[in-house]
Amino acid sequence: MSKQERKWRRIYFWLMIFIYCIYGPVEILEYVLDDGNFPLSFIFVGLAIPFIRKNHLNKFNE
Repeated sequence: MSKQERKWRRIYFWLMIFIYCIYGPVEILEYVLDDGNFPLSFIFVGLAIPFIRKNHLNKFNE
């Protein structure tokens, strides 16, 4: 594993923690308590990040 790949793995790790542990619950609380707009952005981001990570990290192995 190259130094650059380790760096990107660490970045994606912290990005996913932020999205799933901070951004997600805040979006859901806003949906429940505030205006009632469905949190589509969280769903799209939450589903897209693992695929983006996989495709990006596979480029290092080519």
